Amino acid sequence: MILRRLALAILLALVLALRVVPALSVDAVLLGFSQAWTGNGYVPTPDDPDGPYNFAVTGSEAMPIDPFLGFGTRIVLLETTAVSGALTWSPTVQVGWRYYLLYASGHVVPSQIEAAAGAEGDVPGIASARVVSVRLPLPIGYEVRMADAHAFSVALSPTFVFRIPAGDVAGGDEDPDLSNMWSFFYDRTRFLMPELVLSYRFAMSEYLEASLFATYGVSPLDLTDTRLPWYDQMRIAAGIELGLRPPFAGLARPREPRLPEGVEPFPSDE
Repeated sequence: MILRRLALAILLALVLALRVVPALSVDAVLLGFSQAWTGNGYVPTPDDPDGPYNFAVTGSEAMPIDPFLGFGTRIVLLETTAVSGALTWSPTVQVGWRYYLLYASGHVVPSQIEAAAGAEGDVPGIASARVVSVRLPLPIGYEVRMADAHAFSVALSPTFVFRIPAGDVAGGDEDPDLSNMWSFFYDRTRFLMPELVLSYRFAMSEYLEASLFATYGVSPLDLTDTRLPWYDQMRIAAGIELGLRPPFAGLARPREPRLPEGVEPFPSDE
């Protein structure tokens, strides 16, 4: 039921975007790559095998860092005249993947294929599986434009996160039941991760630009789990993004006016 509602919400958002975007100014098409660290408090500390939260685990990766590829567009919503700046919206799709491990308690943690038999306390893990993460950041921000086509921007994004099974299941049983893994990803609105985005952009040519960016995000409801430290499920990412400008930016501009009657676009030779 949750997945069906999410799919319907995404479809509605896309339909609205297709109706609104042609009336706006498309500033650039964006291609990006980033590395993201996700906090994982579900591991014992080295000096205390039982951990400060009264559980011991194996198979849980302490420092999960994952690559993400991104594709999106930057749309100018409003340009300001008081200072050289603009209000922008940058809908983006980011795709990454990693293995996750399901414990018998129902908790899911980042893992590796070699750790499919991880255990929580004395109870073996059910299985691990390859999972593709599809992120939909929708940052609305303000950018300050400087000389030489440089710009600095600050943005806030609701960011929706959808995790999809992608095979390579490994576990103690031949056909492990991973249904609790998928419900965990969408329980307590874990698919929503508000983010802060900072970026610095500079022009490489008239048609190409590059941006260095960093993001910070956290799932608000994961903060209420008192068993785990405050950084659990926190996400910090850094990356680089290329922006392709005209002729792509001209896709949303109004058409040129028609030629006057009797004027040929390509005069014939006499």
